[in-house]
Amino acid sequence: MPICKTCQGEYSHQECVCPACGANLGRSGNLCHHCGAELTGKRLCPRCLSDVSVWEREYLPFREFLLRRKGWVGLLPSLAVLFAAFYVWPQRSDIHHWLATLVAIGVSAVIFRVLYIKRFYWRERLLASQIYNVKAFPLLSVVAGVLVIGLAAFVVAYVLYQWRGETPNFLDKMFFAVFYALAVWGLTAGLTLLAIQSYLERLNERVPLPVYMHTDRLLDVVLRTVIPTLEDRAKLRVRQGPPDVQQALTLEVLKVERLAKDGGIQVLLREGRVSWRSDGNGDFKPTAVERVWNIEADCWGRVRSLRQESIEPIVRGVSPY
Repeated sequence: MPICKTCQGEYSHQECVCPACGANLGRSGNLCHHCGAELTGKRLCPRCLSDVSVWEREYLPFREFLLRRKGWVGLLPSLAVLFAAFYVWPQRSDIHHWLATLVAIGVSAVIFRVLYIKRFYWRERLLASQIYNVKAFPLLSVVAGVLVIGLAAFVVAYVLYQWRGETPNFLDKMFFAVFYALAVWGLTAGLTLLAIQSYLERLNERVPLPVYMHTDRLLDVVLRTVIPTLEDRAKLRVRQGPPDVQQALTLEVLKVERLAKDGGIQVLLREGRVSWRSDGNGDFKPTAVERVWNIEADCWGRVRSLRQESIEPIVRGVSPY
């Protein structure tokens, strides 16, 4: 099943919500079967109510990343190594070994592919650092640092090549190969991250921010998860009780606190329940019960714990709700 990148919740097309009336779309195409509104491709996540169609349009195939998102710049170091392997090293192979070229290109291809797959990691990490205690360096700083490492390794490899003896020994060849490959890896990582940084800057203008960036949206996701559980619990008590008992349920948020350790949320939720029990003479006597629930969820709104803080039965002559 696809995953909403705004709240990390799974969804299916049938579960998506109409942006006009809030009903499930089911198998509807361009029209909502409930209100008849034209969807124009827009569909809301049933968990966080963000537009999932925006992220679906942002699907980035590997080929498009290479050709249209400037990802090809990350392949320039490997292309330079291939050029040197065919036109430079055959005439100057006293210190270079073909295995150095093979390792440099092979590992560079892995680095390039992994950075492409993990491209959203940097976005989420940097946004999260604005909300809770997480160490995240600006992507441009990471790019600069990796490029410096690559250039420094290239300088060392160049010095080793220029200062080689007439017959370089095994250690000379090994050190040259290490710094030669390290230069290619550093330049590949730096240039690939530079292309990713350019892509992410434009991406933030088109897609919604993660749910943890706004406390009110995170609270909505948590309540949307917890309230059905409490409502089902109330219905279960009615079914298990006498047939002459009726109940009403009200919920009130007493406190909301963001957790600095991981960006999660802690909620105190007051549950008010009123039961009307028949006295056998056609009259109903109200009984009010209050409970406070302590809810803790992570930064994506996934509930980690639901604990009852207190139970306070209150019997009154009239309903306080």
